[in-house]
Amino acid sequence: AGYGYAAEPVAVPGELFAPGLVRDAGVAEAVTGHVRYESGTFERFNAARSWEVVKVPRARNDEAVALLGIRDAARAVIDSQRSGAPSSERDSLRAGLTNAYDAYSANYGPINRFLLQTNPPTSAMVSRRIAASEKNWRLGLPTDGTVAASEVPIPESLSAQWLEEASAPRDPVKKQDHLGVLAGDPGRGLLLALENFDEESGLARKAAVFERDVLAFRERPVAAANAADALAISLDESRVVDMPRIAGLLDVEETQAREMLGTLVFEDPRTGDLLPAVQYLSGDVRTKLEAAREAAKDESRFETNVRALEGAMPEQVTPMDIIAKPGVRYVEPGDYEAFIAEKFGVAATVATNEVDASWELRSANGSPRFSPEVRFSYATGDRTPLALLQSLMNNRTIVIRRTITDEHGSERQVKDVKATLEARDKAGRIAEDFGTWLFQDAARAERITATYNRMFNSQASPDYAAAGEALSFPGLNGAYTPHHYQRAAVARILNEPAVLLDHVVGAGKTGTMVMAAMELRRTGIANKPAIVVPNHLVDQVSREFVDWYPTANVLSVPTGIKAEDRAFWVAAAATGDWDAVVIPQTVFAKIQVDPAKTQDWLEEQITELRKAKEAMSGEEKSRIKAVERAIKRLEERHARITTGKDVGVTFEETGIDYLFVDEAHHYKNLFRQSDSYELACTGSDRASDLDFKLRSLRETKLQDALQGGYYREGYLPAVATFATGTPVANSMSEMWVMQHYLRPDLLEIAGLQEVNSWANQFTERSTVLRISPAGGGYDQVERINKYINLPELLKITNQFSDVVTVSDI
Repeated sequence: AGYGYAAEPVAVPGELFAPGLVRDAGVAEAVTGHVRYESGTFERFNAARSWEVVKVPRARNDEAVALLGIRDAARAVIDSQRSGAPSSERDSLRAGLTNAYDAYSANYGPINRFLLQTNPPTSAMVSRRIAASEKNWRLGLPTDGTVAASEVPIPESLSAQWLEEASAPRDPVKKQDHLGVLAGDPGRGLLLALENFDEESGLARKAAVFERDVLAFRERPVAAANAADALAISLDESRVVDMPRIAGLLDVEETQAREMLGTLVFEDPRTGDLLPAVQYLSGDVRTKLEAAREAAKDESRFETNVRALEGAMPEQVTPMDIIAKPGVRYVEPGDYEAFIAEKFGVAATVATNEVDASWELRSANGSPRFSPEVRFSYATGDRTPLALLQSLMNNRTIVIRRTITDEHGSERQVKDVKATLEARDKAGRIAEDFGTWLFQDAARAERITATYNRMFNSQASPDYAAAGEALSFPGLNGAYTPHHYQRAAVARILNEPAVLLDHVVGAGKTGTMVMAAMELRRTGIANKPAIVVPNHLVDQVSREFVDWYPTANVLSVPTGIKAEDRAFWVAAAATGDWDAVVIPQTVFAKIQVDPAKTQDWLEEQITELRKAKEAMSGEEKSRIKAVERAIKRLEERHARITTGKDVGVTFEETGIDYLFVDEAHHYKNLFRQSDSYELACTGSDRASDLDFKLRSLRETKLQDALQGGYYREGYLPAVATFATGTPVANSMSEMWVMQHYLRPDLLEIAGLQEVNSWANQFTERSTVLRISPAGGGYDQVERINKYINLPELLKITNQFSDVVTVSDI
């Protein structure tokens, strides 16, 4: 027994493993990837809809035939249950499956058995790992230290730790050579799901399908006890308020059915569509309320909408509740100019830089002359009030440096601790006075508060508990009973454009994604969802998928394959009618977004920058150079992201129209431009690739809605669900990354498309002590280490986050 189980071969009756596509239940429809054994040859049905030879080692031939026989027998059992075949036929097919499996396990062992293969790293790999560790360490060093990050010596203890970590063997790899013939076969997941396999002991128990029916034949409901039940059936079947169907279930006319529904549904006056209450009374309820009030002026029936929406509106935020920092976007440039004039006694213009969306402050009369009182309150010998205010508005760490000459005659920059602390103290006074000044004038306070509420306090969080309980999950294995939080999460996925499953370990997020994928597919919200998983989880997720839904048609894309093999499997994804495609992260990253599309995106950005450059005067040399550098960085970044992709089928051509991204924290390193090292990120290619694909999905679906005639005001296409228990791991700005990926529309409404603007609104700096990287004790540094305006931050996050904690399980 154990991982390498290999019993002595025994004679097995050949009739137990009938070759080919023919089986007792009939002839199976050939789908891409399907493997058969025909006339002594293994063959795979390829994307070109022809059969190609699959090479199988002679020593594996008999076992491969046996596995195909078990696969076909299992499919026959499932098909008989789905079609409602007589119990005698179901029992006979189950007995055939049992005999085939028992013969196989006696001869070879468990289907899921594996060997762990561990390879020590090469010397080149050790060097690369150490270099990567050093790079990450130096990137994490503060930029305001007394020496440059590149010059900080590496502690000996850290070097030893890196060497030990780099020399450790790579994670063991599962080897299942006996399953090689089934790589990518749609029936592989069903085959693996026939066992409850314990990876620690290597022992397997038969799954429930050997003992009883796991699918119940489901008849379509013909009646409902009340309007709520009828609505639940309608939403379960089609995700829309289908009045003819509801009326039929209640055996009444449609007009009477609408009266019976009451406030379970609401007519959206902007579109005329009937929406369930959970959907209508959540999201941007402020805009909906304005539309309802306008409609109620002409039609009194919309007064019901007005009352319901007024009850759903968040409580108004007052000036006392708002923490206003310099740089927030809900304050107009004119207000900043008024603050400068009143507090600093000078005239200045405040504008947004076209290159990086940073704030720029310019004196209206050259070098401004500040009064002694202003200099005493808001300036130092090194920084003017305008310079300090601009640093605050752009989230820049304030550091005063001096040039010194060391004993070798070399000049270098060092931090002037005393001058830095003085400048930060004056900046703190500016920030405090700005927050007070902003709301001192009654008219200004009223205007700012109204803007703040519109931008940050218009969202009502939905509650999908009741909607989740109404789901019936056709096709779900009867052995599984979804938890209440799983039901609610699936309902959220069916009703929202994007969702974050922030579920604690053990909550069953894989099962939640599987159910959601099947419901998206069943209701037509998605035609071909894909589940992107870490490489080592492909088989596990595929197995669980078919275990939860035995009739599911799942394509499992193998890991560790070469470019030509990737081309085959991507083509298979494109040409097959799959319920889901389970795809490893590395293969997903190799699929290119349509090059013409990414080139258009690049040219759009460059065109905007060039327009900004043309509008600049010849005297603005520094700004012109900044634009030129930005264009060069864009071109370099675009080239890096698009290099190394597989040539062939593009992402758009796969037909994948919804993404489930498991372990989504692997994509947190999205490019972020900021003067603050805590906010900035050079970006990983993997994260940028995902960002491109989400943008492509949104644009494609929006275009489909326009061409298909089903576009409505406020339409947001359903594109993705992320699953992770650690959406924020290392940097507070990773919260912005998740918001950008999943709900960029909410960031746009709030004017927070740039991470600097987001940080000004929702984070705060403070001074902390840390061990000096140059040695010699401690020094003080500024850190972004606190969230502010938390209720408004959560209003954005709660629109797409589904949180499950240990106490919920």
